[in-house]
Amino acid sequence: METAAAEKVLLKVERHYGSWRVRVRCSFVFGEVVPAVRALEREKTADHELLATAHCFLGDIWDFLDAPRAAAAAYRAALRHDAQDKWAWAELGSMLCKTGRYRAALRALRRAQALPGEYALLDTDVDWAVEGLRDREPAWYENGTLPRRPAPSWDVCELLARNRPRAALALLRDKRHPYLRQLRARTYGALGDATRMIDEWEGLASTTGNVELEHGDWFYFPDRVWHDPRFWRALYALRRRFVHGWSSMHEYVWTIVPEPKRYRRDSKAYVERHRRRTALWLRFHIARTEKDAAMAQRLARRYPGWRRAVTLARRLRGRTP
Repeated sequence: METAAAEKVLLKVERHYGSWRVRVRCSFVFGEVVPAVRALEREKTADHELLATAHCFLGDIWDFLDAPRAAAAAYRAALRHDAQDKWAWAELGSMLCKTGRYRAALRALRRAQALPGEYALLDTDVDWAVEGLRDREPAWYENGTLPRRPAPSWDVCELLARNRPRAALALLRDKRHPYLRQLRARTYGALGDATRMIDEWEGLASTTGNVELEHGDWFYFPDRVWHDPRFWRALYALRRRFVHGWSSMHEYVWTIVPEPKRYRRDSKAYVERHRRRTALWLRFHIARTEKDAAMAQRLARRYPGWRRAVTLARRLRGRTP
């Protein structure tokens, strides 16, 4: 990638940092952001502040995707470009806490405390590091396992964050646990194999227990999946088993089914509202991918303020949006 093109990509990342962290997909990260960072790091006159921001952006993404080692490496890379970056020091400390490296985490967090600016969870993370060091707390992420997840879930997430999906797939072969099937679906998505990814989601419908949709389930799927009705039908079959959902869900759906005034994330009211919200979102995508004008019309009539549903209904009816 040429320097001018690389700078353009990273300037877009800098401009949309807050929202893009939870909305970009792997094709953009591995296809544009990572090559742009590598291209600029070869330049002696590169903008170090811009590169620090890009590495923090990658660190945040790997953190969201349960890959704290990859995230820690990204924050360290950010600090090589800007040693006064409070966010990078604080996030590095948090990632080190997650992996049980409490002494190193405390050093990083103290550096963050010494720098000007605000970081909402800094004092909480310092307490975490101090208590972990004092009480020899076990790491959240250990022995290849994510918190409350079966092995080798953590190892798989770290390999995917390093763009090594074939190595991740080798760890998941013949695994039948529902969550590991979700990870296998992500891995096929990272490989660009939309058919096998959807096969895994259809296979999940034959399992039992709740399914927790996570950022990674959306991050790794290829564009073709977005337009395949099989995928949305597979999710619709699982809708009553979903506990949490994706940040990519249309904002208006949250208006249709708002949060209760008081709730806990594990409460029956929260889960039920989430499932209703998810069902609406999935019905929209089924109508979109199957070009089901009748379903789109029903959504548009019932929720006239849902702009995307109204636009879809008009388009399927042959009218100009």
